[in-house]
Amino acid sequence: MLILGIDPGSTTHGYVLVDTDAWRVVESSHSATFDDVVHLITSNEAIDAVAIERPHFMGKKNAFKEVFETIWWAAGFYWTALNCVPHVAAIPRKDVKTHLLGASNLAKSDSLIMRKMQEQFSPDALIGVAKHAWQALGTAVTYFDLYVKRAAK
Repeated sequence: MLILGIDPGSTTHGYVLVDTDAWRVVESSHSATFDDVVHLITSNEAIDAVAIERPHFMGKKNAFKEVFETIWWAAGFYWTALNCVPHVAAIPRKDVKTHLLGASNLAKSDSLIMRKMQEQFSPDALIGVAKHAWQALGTAVTYFDLYVKRAAK
């Protein structure tokens, strides 16, 4: 199964394309544009599922504009994927953190998710994964664990 995990940002986006049969990242970017990600969604017919991290407002002062922009891009990815890919999920950030780390209110969760992914994959399966792509990988793994593995039981 090929899962595209997306971590939308306010200006650039992270993504990973994960081959769950080989348990390796086959493509990633930590600074993709909206057009880059949309092109990947619309041009790669081998993608079986798209998992988009759904951001949430954390109450930071002056963060409204950034969160709004991120939600805007996430919605664009979601609606594009609905027309091209068999399975699409918007997974709340707190659900990714709870699934991978056991709690949703942890400080420095980005680095903890990165470490968790490094534990689950061999180093040669993670070549090129950096910055936003770690969060995208965490989203893809959460999708796989919660939707694919659970459905197979």
